[in-house]
Amino acid sequence: MIRSEILEHFLLGFGLAIPNEGRGRPTNIAQLEVAANERCGDCDGEMLDALYNLRPEHAELLKWVPMEGGFHSPVSFERMRNTPKWQDFFTHDSFNIKVLPPGRIRFQKLDEQLQQAKATQPALDDQKFARMAIEEARKSVAENDGRPHPLVGAVVVKDGKVLSTAHRGEQPGNHAEYVALEKKLSDEAVAGATVYATLEPCTTRNRPKIPCADRIIERRVKRVVIGMLDPDDRIRGKGHRKLTNAGIECSFFPHELAMEVEELNREFTRFCEQSVQKEVGSANSELWKEVASLRADIAELKQTEKERAEFANFPASFKFDQGSPGNYTGHFQNDSRYKVSIETIRILRGDTNHEAPLTEAVKPRTTENWTFESGEGRTISWGPQYEPISMLKSLVQSPKPRFPDGEVIPIRIELILTVAGKRLTKNFVRQVLFQGIQILPWGP
Repeated sequence: MIRSEILEHFLLGFGLAIPNEGRGRPTNIAQLEVAANERCGDCDGEMLDALYNLRPEHAELLKWVPMEGGFHSPVSFERMRNTPKWQDFFTHDSFNIKVLPPGRIRFQKLDEQLQQAKATQPALDDQKFARMAIEEARKSVAENDGRPHPLVGAVVVKDGKVLSTAHRGEQPGNHAEYVALEKKLSDEAVAGATVYATLEPCTTRNRPKIPCADRIIERRVKRVVIGMLDPDDRIRGKGHRKLTNAGIECSFFPHELAMEVEELNREFTRFCEQSVQKEVGSANSELWKEVASLRADIAELKQTEKERAEFANFPASFKFDQGSPGNYTGHFQNDSRYKVSIETIRILRGDTNHEAPLTEAVKPRTTENWTFESGEGRTISWGPQYEPISMLKSLVQSPKPRFPDGEVIPIRIELILTVAGKRLTKNFVRQVLFQGIQILPWGP
């Protein structure tokens, strides 16, 4: 489908979504642009033309003008269509989109075309972006240590747009995924993105470096498309498994491109195979693979146990400042040696024998940064996503809530954190004063 048809489909669907007693759905240009950006990608500057191009037999664009006696009279866009100031109809105040019967038929036809396009688009995208990753891999710069290294390229894509590209050695000593995600997109929201990597993301790195698989999990990437599994039998398949266990969808390059990646890395693959045969001999190579894989599993388990012990007393703090509908604030301090991302925040009543949610768990908006570097601390706020406390207090089955008069109770702030690719739950309890719909700190 061409872009104009996608926006036409959006506008007709928007008008059909909420019936309004035959008057059409009321809206304004700002609301339409926000909704269209979410559904159709960036469409700044396109919405006015899309509205102009709606055919009058498909949809009426109306303004309802108040008249004497409390009546409203419709004014059609057709009266202004061929005038120099036609844009004023949409940019000044609200207007209604009323979809007519032929418009319903047109919407159904466009919807069928859109579904067909969506069914074939992922395969086309994979072909396109996998090719880009291969071209990045060809730029790889190997370490000067006299042995072969893999050629690796990475491409980060979100909503069909390339956010970054990188290759191994683009920045000396760094993997392609690290450069693409952390060096080029450190301040960008990549949650929900797809990463195309010519080589399976690694699961082990020497401290303090973090494995690429952990970084991908930490940044909440939705999907990873891999060119080839790591030819090192000690870690082959572990990156794929780790990503899958974290709920990330994993798939592989189209066959012909996967073969191209294999050919591109034939020297590195041969080096890995020859290293095994040289060390243990061809007769024992299969046994060595099993032992090497077991050693890698044990090392990974030991590291996990070490991190679990460290996370049990994780050095982070959260101080709740205040709360009212639409305005909750608190100060988070990260005293750990890791980068920490807050996934969700939830407030619960913190009685010892009774706990009930006062707000639902909420994620940061795309415009907010809830990621903290080691040693960083700052105040964050959240609000409109939450239901006001006054609407949720009925969920708290307390014998004497007395919220309107004010009551001091404990609350529990529950934070779900992402640390080194792992999820960690931290709870912070303090006394607060509930007074009406306000929450105020109480005591030390």
